[in-house]
Amino acid sequence: SVEPGLHVGLAEATRVDSLVLRWPDGRTTRVRDLDVPARIILDQSQAETQPAPSASPATIAGDISNVETGRPQREEKLLVETRIAGLSGWKHIGYEYNDFSRERLLMEMRS
Repeated sequence: SVEPGLHVGLAEATRVDSLVLRWPDGRTTRVRDLDVPARIILDQSQAETQPAPSASPATIAGDISNVETGRPQREEKLLVETRIAGLSGWKHIGYEYNDFSRERLLMEMRS
């Protein structure tokens, strides 16, 4: 079974200008001007037959768009390699066991 709720993180945002939910049958539900935090209930039986708008690339506050590609381009690197004396040569060795091999209906890895 699948949990019926969906949680969406919006960081410091206090308002959502529009939300479009595309249902499995292709219909859509649109909600505009949501104050957050909010709990909303959407019903597939009230969905419209209008197609959902095409998805634009996700952006983070402070991003600037590349004029040629239209994709966000950061002015600085999001991740930077850091060297710490005594730890820089360390390598994580993952656990070989796969929980899904034993129990295929798990929602997430337990080990």
